[in-house]
Amino acid sequence: MGAELAGILTGPAFPALALGTALAGLSRGFTGFGTAMIFIPLAAIHLPPVTVVVVMHLIDIWASLLLTRRALGETRIRPVLILIAGVCIGLPLGFIALQNLDPIAFRWLAPALVLAALAALISGWRYRREPGDPLTFAIGIGSGLTGGLVGMVGPPVVLFFLGSAERAVRMRAAFILFLLLATPAGLVVFWLRGALGREALAYGILLAPIFVLCVLAGARLFRMAGERDYRYAAYALVAGAATLSLPIWSG
Repeated sequence: MGAELAGILTGPAFPALALGTALAGLSRGFTGFGTAMIFIPLAAIHLPPVTVVVVMHLIDIWASLLLTRRALGETRIRPVLILIAGVCIGLPLGFIALQNLDPIAFRWLAPALVLAALAALISGWRYRREPGDPLTFAIGIGSGLTGGLVGMVGPPVVLFFLGSAERAVRMRAAFILFLLLATPAGLVVFWLRGALGREALAYGILLAPIFVLCVLAGARLFRMAGERDYRYAAYALVAGAATLSLPIWSG
């Protein structure tokens, strides 16, 4: 493992990966989601798709552990558990598809998902009624599919919660609790599929401290922000991720 760590630290890609990790951590701490939407587009320029998705899960689990204690008392747990049940079905199927996906296709598919989420948000679309268990479960399956295929369980669930009338603190808590449960589920799938290799673990070890520090900074910023700031931050996160995701910037 020492050789892998040294090679990564001295490699040309590490500064860009560290920057992407820092931005992802700030977003995760502030909004409760966003690790994948920032980290994956940047990391996909330098790493294979499977490695990118695995590393993202390895660092994001720390955010869930840091943020969850307070979140447990600020949201409804039942909808989150139903979403996770759907994720457990969709995620393995998505990851099997990822292992057979061309890297260039991966770099187009990820921004396409982000842009679709952005279009839905800008359009002002909202699900006005309280969603029942079947719809919640279906959203969880969709979230699992996108999580396995491009590493992003967030967009379907983000739209699900942002379309509600919940206060910012409750929505953020729901994101945090959802990701606390979804991330370990992803790691189990990766392990069963033989994707938890030494290289991915080495990247996870080196990037985790950067991520944790920035998550804590983002959480502090959230405590100083208001409801309007939260909404704007969520929209800006999706817009920024869509721009960064476009493969045209790096060929």
